[in-house]
Amino acid sequence: MPVSPAELLIVESGGGVGLEATGELLLEGSAATTVAPVVGGRLELRVYSYDLSNIPHDLTGDIAGLSFSSSAPGGFRECTFSLLRDPRLPHLDIGYNYLLRVRRAMDTAWEGRIEDIGITPHEWQLNVRALGMISSCHDRWAVAPWTNTAAEQSPEDVIKYMLTTYCSDISADQSNIAATGVTQPATGTLSYVDTDSVKVFDDMLAFGNSTYADTMYLVWGGLQPPETWAGGLFYFAAKETAPSYYVRLEAAELEYEQSLEDYANRVKVQSDGGTWTTVNNTAEQALLGRGGGTFIKKYVVDTFKDVHTLNATARTQIANTYLARLIQRRARGKSLKIASGTPIESVTGLPVYLWQVRAGHVIRVTGIQPRASLIDGSASLERDIYIAQTAYDADSDSLTITPEDAKDQVDRQIARLLKAVKM
Repeated sequence: MPVSPAELLIVESGGGVGLEATGELLLEGSAATTVAPVVGGRLELRVYSYDLSNIPHDLTGDIAGLSFSSSAPGGFRECTFSLLRDPRLPHLDIGYNYLLRVRRAMDTAWEGRIEDIGITPHEWQLNVRALGMISSCHDRWAVAPWTNTAAEQSPEDVIKYMLTTYCSDISADQSNIAATGVTQPATGTLSYVDTDSVKVFDDMLAFGNSTYADTMYLVWGGLQPPETWAGGLFYFAAKETAPSYYVRLEAAELEYEQSLEDYANRVKVQSDGGTWTTVNNTAEQALLGRGGGTFIKKYVVDTFKDVHTLNATARTQIANTYLARLIQRRARGKSLKIASGTPIESVTGLPVYLWQVRAGHVIRVTGIQPRASLIDGSASLERDIYIAQTAYDADSDSLTITPEDAKDQVDRQIARLLKAVKM
């Protein structure tokens, strides 16, 4: 199977979603336990009508080509499959905006709403596409100019306002939205016109938290036993840094790289009116300077340059958050290929189904010792890969993972191409 260099490929043989036991220990420094076999594991697909008043329709026996994905930020992203039905007939058990759930027993593999139903008469099937509940936050726009008030003076409070006002398919339970300790943006300095909530969520990630750590938002399933709907559950907190999954280096082909493009020791943040705030790491600039001089490499954050009037405190917070990430002189995950039958283990030492692996977590390749040197940085993390995207294919029993850094590299390449076209 071809794999792009910006992807991590985990392939599993037989059984659809089972793991084969190898009896080999994955967790470093853990007790002498082995990975136990996971048997079977057939995924079920159920559809629920608008109000969940009817018994859910089990479509498991009528589908082919099932695949689903997740992303960070975002959560559950997309699910597609073919429904093997006579396209000439009406099928009342499926419709757009119906709730779709892929599960094994009560464990949710994917959840969202049906977006498209394509009819292909000559192939005797319906092609169904569903989107995760984060898509519902695109439905309504803040058309009138909206400016944050005294009640929205932190990233989490801005997010809560958007969820309550514009995201009716997201749960009212906001207990999973963590406090950042950041008291910006100040009243009246944040302004939006003709935008949706997802754009605002993305912008709030720029503030990080009070220790300048990156934050992340994810929306997972909202179906609760016994089959009650409470809305998609919204999570917002500091981005995960500790590993949730482990895989052995001996069973993997690991590739990573160090690139000057991933590094900066000066960050400039612009807001409305061309006002700039610049933050430097002078120790880094001197350390990498040639012949006793200084080496300066900048990164510009222009997310808020249009209509926002952020004050110097807010711009400094954003600059320091970006700088904390960009200053790391470490190798970044580029690709990782894992052979068929290789088990993945959880942080507690239990085997993990491939469909259980989600974006927003870290996978560690065991067997690589972290190095500390001037070249690799004081906290080299090349063995830990933050999962930006997952794509599970049920027919081929495979999971494709895109590392965050590889996704960022692709995004930058696209941005450069677009800039070149405009010039």
